Parts: sequence; C-alpha cells; structure tokens
Amino acid sequence: MANESLPLFVLPEASQGAKKKLTSTQAAYLAGLLDGEGHFGMRWGTPVVKNGHCYKRFEYFVALVMTNKAFMEKIAVMVPWGSGTIWNANRTLKGRARPAYKMKWSGTAAAELCRAMLPYLHLKRPHAELILKLADAKVAAQAERTRTAHAYPARIVQLEEVLFLAMRVLNKRGQDNAASLT
Repeated sequence: MANESLPLFVLPEASQGAKKKLTSTQAAYLAGLLDGEGHFGMRWGTPVVKNGHCYKRFEYFVALVMTNKAFMEKIAVMVPWGSGTIWNANRTLKGRARPAYKMKWSGTAAAELCRAMLPYLHLKRPHAELILKLADAKVAAQAERTRTAHAYPARIVQLEEVLFLAMRVLNKRGQDNAASLT
C-alpha cells in the first residue's frame, strides 16, 4: 500500500532558474485564486537544536488545496519560488468527494509570493502583511545571529509570538476578523 502523503509531483529546481519573478498578470491571478482558495498561516516549526540549546521557531506558509491535480501542476510551474511540491491531502470523506491535492510554500518562498501578490490581495491582505512583517524582521535580525548564539534576538522571538497570535485571530472560522486587529 502506497503512502498517500508522499509528493505526487515535484517540479525540478533547475527548470525554475530561468524564471525569476511573476508577471503582474500572474501575480493578480494567483492573488485571486489564493484569496478565495488559499490559506495563509503560521505554525510551530521544527525546533532547532544548536550547541545544546533548543530554539523554538515559527514557520509561515501559504497553502492551496484543490481537487484538480493538472491545474495544481500548472500553478507549480508558474510560481518561480519553492519546489512546487504537490501531495495528496488526506481527507476523511469516506468516498463522498474527489481526492484533494495540496501545495505549500513556506519561508522565503511564501514571503516572496506574498510580496508579489500584495497589491492584488483583498481578503487575505492582512494575512500576507503579517507574513511579510515577520519575514522582513527575521532578515533584518540575521546579522545579529552568530555561530555561538544561533537564536534570534529576544525581540524577534516576541514578535513571532505576537504575529502568531494575530494570525490565529485572522484564521478563526465563522467571522471576519481582520477588523479586530486594527
């Protein structure tokens, strides 16, 4: 029995090298798609163990789940960041629905995707802004990290926690929560 969580399609990194950024039309198209069908989020990432210390970290990501695998493969080719990995999203609908496929961009790939789509996002704009705020803060703080002190400065860890809680408010089901953050 095959493991259904293994990647079904991986776009080779080498073929993405020629395409460095999205056109404005592609960014607008993806923004519309991800505004309606996408998920922007943050979650606890894999803890980093360095020099005997365990550092917690958050992963920020943009995900898309759809039932049309061929369409997802076209999106993977269009987006120049990340590996374009598509895998079967396990669903427990007992045969009442078609299989779903999931694609996820995280880290730098998610930040670059948010940056490209930001002018065109409507519903998920606050989500993308939180991701960009954290990504930009981490890049700015990167110079403060050393071999002996691998952890991010305390202000970045605090910012991660604040933005994580804000993202949870935005992603809460059943209501429009963007206004509650202002």
